[in-house]
Amino acid sequence: MGKIILFAIIPLILSLGIVSTLPFIDALQKNDDETELHVSYGSYTRFEIDKFDAEQISTTDLGNLDVLLAPSPSVPQPKQYMSLHIFFLQPDTRHPINHIDYKAFILKDGDEVYSSSGPVHTHSGQDTVSYKFLTAGKYQVKVSVLGVDFVDVPVETALFSLDVGKVEDEKPAQTSQSSKMPDTTQQTKTKIPDWVKEVTKFWVADQIDDSGFVQVIEYLVQQGIIVIPYAETPEGEAAIGIPIWIKSSAEFWVKGNISDDEFAIGLEWLINNGIIRV
Repeated sequence: MGKIILFAIIPLILSLGIVSTLPFIDALQKNDDETELHVSYGSYTRFEIDKFDAEQISTTDLGNLDVLLAPSPSVPQPKQYMSLHIFFLQPDTRHPINHIDYKAFILKDGDEVYSSSGPVHTHSGQDTVSYKFLTAGKYQVKVSVLGVDFVDVPVETALFSLDVGKVEDEKPAQTSQSSKMPDTTQQTKTKIPDWVKEVTKFWVADQIDDSGFVQVIEYLVQQGIIVIPYAETPEGEAAIGIPIWIKSSAEFWVKGNISDDEFAIGLEWLINNGIIRV
């Protein structure tokens, strides 16, 4: 009976064009013999994540989703704070999956040196872990997915290897995104005054345009009022336009759904791609 009701409402769902917004329903495919409902894992966004320097993508051991790991700076150094940007993606795409519960672990020589204090929930399919590596060497990062769309799932894990302290592996500078190491004397913690949310609200509500928002944030960064560690304006031409995922992240931030560090991922991208000049 349940299947009859489901297939009765599917044409309506398709006609309204809302299939991609529904968790687990991806597409309806018909052939001569049967009607088949293809199931996807989690509700996902329409925008794509841009490429990061030194990014790694690993499919979980159960194969239901990909995890992207992007260290910033691209070659972490010992005794410096750094950021591990984590994105949860539909397999073989760069589309983030919303509402993921996960835990992150960092290991060295098989010993755990860091773990999340508990399951972490990310509304937007992206999160940032800040960590200070004490020594150089090879580390392993383990990201375990515990829930999707507020539903517990069988734990599945993605594994990454990370070299710390090997400067010779640093990538050469690119015009699209800088990969230079930061000045070690700069402040290494994100600093965004809470009142900046008021400015961001105007941008999210389209009461100021992209250019106006960029000018405000650029001035605040130049004056040291906002501090984004490891971000540096590249040489060459700036990227064209602000990706939609940055504005979506800003909306989550002003509503209090994500942290300053998560919001700073977008500001770091704008600086590293020359849209915000510092």
